[in-house]
Amino acid sequence: MLPTMRVVVTGGAGYVGSVLVRHLLSNGHHVHVVDNLTFGGQSLMPLFINPNFSFAKADIRDRAAMAQELES
Repeated sequence: MLPTMRVVVTGGAGYVGSVLVRHLLSNGHHVHVVDNLTFGGQSLMPLFINPNFSFAKADIRDRAAMAQELES
């Protein structure tokens, strides 16, 4: 069994990202999604009740925002 990890998924509201996020959560990992929600974020709505899930609305092109999201 792999140790629990804290994983940051950029673009986690998209199709591939949302599938990956669910897979990671089902394996017990802590998942932090960073997405600018350009294409919506409905796929993530059911995940907000999961204590191992967190979300930040940010654009990966914004260096300051990404630095803040990747701290700790």
